[in-house]
Amino acid sequence: MRGPFSFTKEKKQAIIALLLKMAGVDKHFDDAEEKYIQEIAVQMDLDKEDLITIRQTPTNYPFIVPKDEHERMTILYYVLFLMRADGKIQTSEETLCYRVGLRLGFNHSMIMDMIAVLKCYMKEDVPPEIMLKHVRKYLN
Repeated sequence: MRGPFSFTKEKKQAIIALLLKMAGVDKHFDDAEEKYIQEIAVQMDLDKEDLITIRQTPTNYPFIVPKDEHERMTILYYVLFLMRADGKIQTSEETLCYRVGLRLGFNHSMIMDMIAVLKCYMKEDVPPEIMLKHVRKYLN
């Protein structure tokens, strides 16, 4: 099985630590961001105790880039959608998202396109076909 359920517990914890870093990069941890991170943790089958522990010691969960492209794309989506969870995208969030995207091995233009799409759909859900259209341009 692929996606968040195929991640090891260590990868899941590292992803949550990354999301917590992303949520705090603008110096304002919004309730919507907290809710989003909690939802991702639940999807990943992490409990509240895991989340508390990760929050207390996020540096104990180093992020290692997965080899699998689907896993890398899933992580990028988590970061992208967290960035807009509070209804606004700050420059500091864009910068960290961009850096994470590059570290995950994605093309500069693809990352910028995806950020631009999210900016266009701040007040509504991003239609999946729109995201796919932008991603497909960069797939081999």
